[in-house]
Amino acid sequence: MGFSAYIGGGHQKDERTGVPYGYSSKKDVIVSRILTSEESPDWVKTSSILWNKVESFEDEVASLRFKGDSRDSVKHQKSLEAKEK
Repeated sequence: MGFSAYIGGGHQKDERTGVPYGYSSKKDVIVSRILTSEESPDWVKTSSILWNKVESFEDEVASLRFKGDSRDSVKHQKSLEAKEK
């Protein structure tokens, strides 16, 4: 979220952490746009909503990938350590 706000020179809030990011005073942003098709849902056209959904999706994928293995304690511990990174 912070990177997205920085690149676009705008304000965004990370919904997971509650941390706001504000870079509207950044002077070197020439243009900031999201290119979508006409059929795209409205939420795709709003940067903060789009990137919060991307972050949420990434968290979901990570939780599935690093869910561990309760039958093997070593694999389970490695999975938990990888999830914390």
